Amino acid sequence: MSIGKVVLVSDQPITTGIGRYAWALAKALSKKQIDVSLIYNGYFDPGYKGEYFDVIESSIFKKTTNYLAIPLARKMNSVALKFYAKEYEDSIVHFCGSDYSGLKLFNNTVATIHDVRFDLLFDFKSGGFIRNLLDSIYRDFINLKMLRDVRSAAKIISISNVVKSQLERHRIRSQVIHHWIDSSVFKKRDKALSRRKLGLPENSKLILNVSNGTKNKALSFLQETVNLLPEGYMLIKIGTPLKGRNILNVGKVPDELYPLYFNASDLYLNVSTFEGFGIPQIEALGSGLPVLARDISINREVLAEAGMYFDAYIEPHDLAQVVVHSIEEYERDGLGDKMEKVARRLNEDTAISEYLKVYSSIGH
Repeated sequence: MSIGKVVLVSDQPITTGIGRYAWALAKALSKKQIDVSLIYNGYFDPGYKGEYFDVIESSIFKKTTNYLAIPLARKMNSVALKFYAKEYEDSIVHFCGSDYSGLKLFNNTVATIHDVRFDLLFDFKSGGFIRNLLDSIYRDFINLKMLRDVRSAAKIISISNVVKSQLERHRIRSQVIHHWIDSSVFKKRDKALSRRKLGLPENSKLILNVSNGTKNKALSFLQETVNLLPEGYMLIKIGTPLKGRNILNVGKVPDELYPLYFNASDLYLNVSTFEGFGIPQIEALGSGLPVLARDISINREVLAEAGMYFDAYIEPHDLAQVVVHSIEEYERDGLGDKMEKVARRLNEDTAISEYLKVYSSIGH
């Protein structure tokens, strides 16, 4: 099928789930010999360069966390996209998230939606009152604007059936294309060798978590749980740091080392209260690392029979015991075959063929 030029647009850095999605999609499309450019219309990490695709920085505001400045920053960055409207008037322009205000500037557009959850303004689980209030107001404002903006897209993709259902409540139709596992990166490797390469203790039980500091990641809950684990257990925390005696914060790690943390660990622990998908979970599956996740609909959709689940309303003390038992259960019950089955279903070729069908349908 003839696709022509594909331009991906994202305002999120590669350290976020949306940023990683945009980068992975550009990489996968380029493998199919598609002419791809990736425009960062917001914060851009200059340390990343596309091996087989162009990376373009197009933003006026590089980064801001000021709540009053964010709407202005998004509006001004959308203005910056106008410089590309003529150049890409015949191209497929795919907005990967999280800002979709530039959709109306282009002719042949696709939008991927990752999450449409509205917060209850006074349903605060952790953190300061003012901070949580601002987080909730900002998130709800962004979602309302997103629901308005995406209606101008020729095609809308949901990252999961959970997100598709969220959109349907607002009378927006979409097609589900699950994220995929890059099997060239996330694959089984020797655990002991991976630990030695990373300088990790060889005899400890290592639990991995990859997450930023947004409220849905439930980091205070995670921190409390890990601090209740017995001696010999350690959390490897990639992303936003935590405090505690059993926690090793590694922050942001180089791309070449990142997959080794999955190979070096004994369990991936996901305590998020909600997600649109949850990419690190499938990176764990591809690496042969068992996943223990909160029993919510998105995790059941993504992990299916390959996951281990804990009650959504569990207390930290009880979860600490579940973590210990889960490592033993995986080693005893042979969950590996189920993990491999789900990992095969979430393959790159299947996902990218669906994207190519969407692109080829636009304008026809």
